[in-house]
Amino acid sequence: MTPPVTNNDRSSGKWIAAAAVAATLVVLLALFFVSKWRSHTIVVGTIDYVVENLATRSGISPFLVRGIVILVTIPFFWAVAKYTHWMLWLHGVRPSLKLYRNPYGIIIVSYVGLFFIAMYFASRDAYAYKWCADTPEGIRTFDSAGIDPVYGIAAKPCTFDQIVALRQKERPFEGPRRIENIDVRQFTFFDPITGKPRVWYYKLADGTYAFYDKAGKYPGSGEDLLPIDQTTIQNAVRLQEGAQARARSLESERATEPYIDTSVTRGNQIAVLIFPKDQQEAAKGADQMVASALSEQGFTTTLTFFKPAFVSEGRARRFFSGDWSGIKGLEIGNRVRHVILGESNATFESSSQFEGLVTTNVSLDLKCLSPATHQGCGSRKISATGAGYSKDASLQNALEKAHPELVSFARLIPR
Repeated sequence: MTPPVTNNDRSSGKWIAAAAVAATLVVLLALFFVSKWRSHTIVVGTIDYVVENLATRSGISPFLVRGIVILVTIPFFWAVAKYTHWMLWLHGVRPSLKLYRNPYGIIIVSYVGLFFIAMYFASRDAYAYKWCADTPEGIRTFDSAGIDPVYGIAAKPCTFDQIVALRQKERPFEGPRRIENIDVRQFTFFDPITGKPRVWYYKLADGTYAFYDKAGKYPGSGEDLLPIDQTTIQNAVRLQEGAQARARSLESERATEPYIDTSVTRGNQIAVLIFPKDQQEAAKGADQMVASALSEQGFTTTLTFFKPAFVSEGRARRFFSGDWSGIKGLEIGNRVRHVILGESNATFESSSQFEGLVTTNVSLDLKCLSPATHQGCGSRKISATGAGYSKDASLQNALEKAHPELVSFARLIPR
């Protein structure tokens, strides 16, 4: 007869089953760890784990961390090797730990550690191989990819601009310096031996060029400076020649401004200037009568081309007498076609027979001069007498009588 199954029997069975499962798990875990240890990763894996955690959380170079960890863990792995030498089941670990059980192996491990420390110092300025992160505190550099441990910003390979900024901060150096006041027609833009450019440039908004002595960025915009080339040199030569021509023109205008109206440009005008002979009284209005006669012949005239200084400093009189040095540098020939110069004289007499009646004698010595060719283009001496009950009236009457001769003179002027 089969005995009945009690509750105690059922409880004991459950414990036996649980113990069997637990034993199975222990065996599996033991086999797993043994397999891992037999793969000789206890040393390398431990070092890698320590280095990864320290480097990523501190931001310190993994080269430096690895070198220090290798050296610092020598006593640790020596102790492990000594402690486990009797454990037969750890036989597979011994090839890696064996280095720590004799002086020769420790020397080898020490040199490996020193190698990584040397790598740290050798790569301190090797920014082309580093990774950079732009943080609120500035650019931080790392020897491997990862994130900044403070701000969590991903590090990326350092760019050229980041490298320049880092170098500038560590060792302040001058950027490209502008080359001022050069004669682009004579300047040596290329190395005479290598043929490489010695100058970099930036084209300004007005079409001119700013030249610099090395590559870099233009301070005004941050854009790249470009190496010089022949096309740019030719353009710069044309621009410089144009600027020099304008400068000479401006200088000439400044020199001529006290004597002539520089706003008058090249044209078909005739400049008229009548000045008094010696210290005698001038024939007031004579220049207007001459201009009127010229206008009747189709000429365009200007009475304001010459300024008072041209007469007061004697330039007009020298010019009238044939001395062309009086207009040297004034470039009159580039502004007007002809110049009509005239010495005038007016004398007044009161009538003894008629009270208040004034007689005026006017004399004009006129010359037509061509500044462009330094040649004369006609001359005429004119005299006329007029009467009136005032000086102005008698003078006007005399000039009107001289008008026909003025017209005859105007007809002689070449067109």
